[in-house]
Amino acid sequence: ISDEEITKLRNELRGIKTAGRSKTSDRKIEDAYNYTYDILRVAIVHANNYRTGREELIAQHLRDLKSLNFELNGLGKRRRFLLQKVSELDIKMDEIKAGLKTLQAELAKLNESISKGMNKERDSIYKKFQTATTLEEKTRIKQELVDINAKIHVAVDRLMKLRGSISGLIRKREENDSEKDRRQLYLVEKEIGNLEYEKEQHALAIQKLREEIGGR
Repeated sequence: ISDEEITKLRNELRGIKTAGRSKTSDRKIEDAYNYTYDILRVAIVHANNYRTGREELIAQHLRDLKSLNFELNGLGKRRRFLLQKVSELDIKMDEIKAGLKTLQAELAKLNESISKGMNKERDSIYKKFQTATTLEEKTRIKQELVDINAKIHVAVDRLMKLRGSISGLIRKREENDSEKDRRQLYLVEKEIGNLEYEKEQHALAIQKLREEIGGR
């Protein structure tokens, strides 16, 4: 009820007084009006305070939503960055694993070749050298020993290089492990979920407050 409507009602009551009604009835009318007027004023003040209070709450919820959206925007960028980084690290990790698999297979094959092939061959040649009787035979077998030792030396050298390459890839694998970034990604996505829930609660609160204002 507006102040204008109350003023109009008051003027109507005064009009009744000036129309020649008795003082008794006039006093009763005025008392009734004053009582009604006081009730109306209290109701108006209460209604205005109620509406103002809820509008302030809505404004606060809207400010909170704006702050949440700003924070979510930053987290969204962080999430996209981590997703890209994890994807790139996974690709590198696949390449490293494939490289390790190849080198380890070659290492195993070379180890077997040295231990079961070349070393046995050398032992066999050495036994022949020990049983040789002529100088010519010993000279020939001695050259065979030189050749097999050179072959073993080349194989061992390759073996050491393979082990070095494998160690390097293992270090590279540790450096490119995406577990730390995956953990960060999990925490970021968890925080995004929490903030999205907060947004829903603010939106529901705003809707309820607006319904309360509209219902009065």
